[in-house]
Amino acid sequence: MIWRIIFTTGMTDFKEQRICIKFCFNLKKTAAETHQILQEAFGDNAMSQSKTFLWHKRFKDGRTSVDDMSVLGDGRQAQHQKT
Repeated sequence: MIWRIIFTTGMTDFKEQRICIKFCFNLKKTAAETHQILQEAFGDNAMSQSKTFLWHKRFKDGRTSVDDMSVLGDGRQAQHQKT
């Protein structure tokens, strides 16, 4: 199966890719399969493998939000809570 996703916005914000990761997770795709799909769909703008695996793990651990709350406005790390 070939996956194609077309976005017209720039990829400086990875929220679209986090949504795709959640979608793939719900389809029971592995983190490796998910990263391969992101690379195919987004090419050079794809999220790194380590970030893809991190987000896949977050969804596996019960996270439901795709919002990135890891860094506060002043640069400090935010505490993650399962939502």
